[in-house]
Amino acid sequence: MARWNGILPSLNEPPEMTSSVLFFPDTNIFLQCRDLKELPWQEVTDSDHVTLMVSRPVQEEVDRLKQAGNARRAKRARRTNSMFRKLLIEGEDSLVIRESAPRVELVLARPAAVEVPEGLDPTRADDQLVAEALALHSAEPGVQVALLTNDTNPAMTARQHGLKFVLAPENWLLDPEPDGRDRRIRTLEERVRRLEASTPQIEIQPIQGEIPLGGPLVINIKRYRALTEAEVADLIEEARTAIPGTVDLSQGQTPKPLITLGRKLDYILPSEDEVRRFEEEEHPAWIQRLESFLDGLGPRLGYPSRCTCVSVSIDNSGSSPALSAVVEFITTPGLLLDAPEKEDRPVDDVSAISAPTPPAPPKGTWKPKLTAFEEVAKNLSQSALLGGGGFGPGMLSHLRDPILPPTFDIKRDRDPHAFFWKPNRPSVPEDHWQFECAEFRHRVEPEWFEVRLLVDTDPDNAVTSACLTVRVTASNLPEPTVMKLPIRVEYTEQDCVEEARELVRRAVATEHR
Repeated sequence: MARWNGILPSLNEPPEMTSSVLFFPDTNIFLQCRDLKELPWQEVTDSDHVTLMVSRPVQEEVDRLKQAGNARRAKRARRTNSMFRKLLIEGEDSLVIRESAPRVELVLARPAAVEVPEGLDPTRADDQLVAEALALHSAEPGVQVALLTNDTNPAMTARQHGLKFVLAPENWLLDPEPDGRDRRIRTLEERVRRLEASTPQIEIQPIQGEIPLGGPLVINIKRYRALTEAEVADLIEEARTAIPGTVDLSQGQTPKPLITLGRKLDYILPSEDEVRRFEEEEHPAWIQRLESFLDGLGPRLGYPSRCTCVSVSIDNSGSSPALSAVVEFITTPGLLLDAPEKEDRPVDDVSAISAPTPPAPPKGTWKPKLTAFEEVAKNLSQSALLGGGGFGPGMLSHLRDPILPPTFDIKRDRDPHAFFWKPNRPSVPEDHWQFECAEFRHRVEPEWFEVRLLVDTDPDNAVTSACLTVRVTASNLPEPTVMKLPIRVEYTEQDCVEEARELVRRAVATEHR
């Protein structure tokens, strides 16, 4: 039987204590758990008084690990060893770690020979720890003794020899100590953070209407079939019926002259030249324009639905401006950036499309009969306009070539904080836009770009998916900022006959207003 021979000091419990427990803590309780006074002891015991008996193996391991450099384990070992030294120097039996709820005291086991039970290896620290706990349990059967550890090996050994054990809860443990690789990663992350803090931070957000786009942009296209030759011929015949190509002047007789406001008005029939010009030139030209309009009407009707407007907000939220910033808009095949217009026009309104209006057939007019004096004045005016004296081009001879405004260097005089086309504003749809800004300011209002996307509706190669890429680069931006907006294209087949008929009726009606 193992004997303690006075190893256990005098443990005089305060009179108010009703129960107590004596734990043999493993080394990991001191090195891997939070501070002893901060631990929630109520999670492992209901006792009012907790005694932590530091065995000789634990004392020796703590003393050895305090020399293990500057790692956290060595620092914790040095701090734990300082508690042990305090007990030795002050000559006290115990060190009060916590006064109440529960009261926690630390006690150093005194040197003594302990008989190691069969099955335990006296050369192993864990087995020595269990042996000392078993020795005290045998010597003091009235004392509640248990092993306190975070390792499964000593806990398994204690169970095999009938010794109670308590495993430290997970929330008692310190966060894992970062290894060399973790420390290098943390150092690099800090360097990146400092670098990013001193550079522009570009944020790109696509918006349709007033709603930010968080997913694909859906474009619904109305695809109109082309009119057949027979359908075009029927529509042309309707137009000819409404606006005949001949002028009939035989109906009725010339009205008698009228007298209005004391003046005599004569009714003048259209001249033969006016009639000929209408019948042989104006009306045939209108029919020809109308045929061309109807032949290409299908694509024109579908054009509004092919266009979709998207706003792109670009913000610099960093701590410095983006120098020599370039913003690029790039589309995949089948998707184009429609040429910007000077004036906005609706892109979803078919009513913006109109058929050629017909010429007005010549008609008779009422004209006042000139007096003799008015005839003379008219002749004088015509003579002056033909180069005679008095009134004529000579009176404008003092006007010369217009004075042009002074020129200026656009590159030099334009706002360095604004974006400009690079190199020039496009006049046709393209798949690549570029804007440049000498100094894109930070932490101000975002820059807005209005983009009108145009889908190519080639029937032999209909696009069903596409992508708009927005890329921002700058001389002081380590990496380009890129945003990719996926686009899904859906089609609805349409018949344009009724649309065409309505457009022709609308055009013909303008002549009768």
